[in-house]
Amino acid sequence: MEHELTCIERFQEIIKVIRVIAKMCGCDILNPNYRMNFITWLLIVGVNGFFLCTIYTIYKGMAIDHDWTVIPVCLCIIGSGIQGFAKILLVLKYRKVIVVQQYFLENVYTVYQQKTERYRHVLNRWLAYTVKTYKLCAFMYVFVGSIIIGFPYIYWYIYGIRMMIMQFEIPFVDPNTDVGYIIHTLYHFPMIAWGCLGHFMTDIYMFMFIINVPLLKDLLEQKFLDLNEILEETNEREKVFPLLKDIFQWHLQYNEFIAGVDKIYRTIIFIEVTTCGLSICCTIFSIVLGVWPAAYGYIIYLIFCLYSFCIMGTLIEISNDNAIDIIYTVSHWYELKVPEQKMILIMLSKSQKPIELTVGQILPLSVSTALKVTKGVYSFLMLLLNFLDK
Repeated sequence: MEHELTCIERFQEIIKVIRVIAKMCGCDILNPNYRMNFITWLLIVGVNGFFLCTIYTIYKGMAIDHDWTVIPVCLCIIGSGIQGFAKILLVLKYRKVIVVQQYFLENVYTVYQQKTERYRHVLNRWLAYTVKTYKLCAFMYVFVGSIIIGFPYIYWYIYGIRMMIMQFEIPFVDPNTDVGYIIHTLYHFPMIAWGCLGHFMTDIYMFMFIINVPLLKDLLEQKFLDLNEILEETNEREKVFPLLKDIFQWHLQYNEFIAGVDKIYRTIIFIEVTTCGLSICCTIFSIVLGVWPAAYGYIIYLIFCLYSFCIMGTLIEISNDNAIDIIYTVSHWYELKVPEQKMILIMLSKSQKPIELTVGQILPLSVSTALKVTKGVYSFLMLLLNFLDK
């Protein structure tokens, strides 16, 4: 009979997958002896080269070719470049914080899988959600990468018109020649492949932490259920305070964990939401102009990125609201002594001012914010279309 993996073994398998992808990007930050290596620097140089080539392409289009439509086309993908560069740098900057968060989760799975079946059910449920989220993200990046890389060749085969994979040119290399086209392809292809891997790696790091926030909340509920069972046993009152103290400390750890996620990703979230909004607008504008046929696939990716991040923010909001309900309704606080009830009161007070993810400390990271960004994109797009009509 095949051995069924324990909760901690399943979690470690997920970490192994993340580390394999991270090694391919030169960012295996969970390695205790990690140092920036050749792949890391090559990736950084490649991204900076992408920025320089994009600036050159805009200059060439405006000053030499007198074609202003090159601006929205270049701005479509430069947003993803900014996101990817920021993600890599900030993940490296907060490497130690990420390692602490990961070790904390590993300890949670190790300790609580040894408790009752109720605890193991909670652990397995959120592990399943984590795996489903990773599969969805992987599918999206493979889908978008395949469209961006494969579309030019399909277009060439159908219409006989040669297109580049990415919409920037390398200085002093003519993409209209056979040799120039090959050189551009040899640069564009690894940039797309690395870009998808880098985005996927940093996104699943973030999603792993956020998906486990409701896990910590559900474990809080299980602890209160244990407390309720003890309160029903009149001869076990001496066990109440130690367990209540453990619950109090767990609630503190719950908030500290969210604070750690916010510290690591607050800048990334701001860059992700703002650049996604700008890129969506430029991509739709490029579709209207008819200057980038592959834009249809890319805009699906942009919308996915915007809403996936905002959904994660909403997940934390819901978890915080549920934590308040658990403290007030699940716990039999009315059976506690007055000094013990004060601990519950402190937890409720803290829960009234929860730590939430925000977009630059301006707006909460939530689906409602994604809708506001979408409305803003629509308004800005109408402005551009009015400019086009004139």
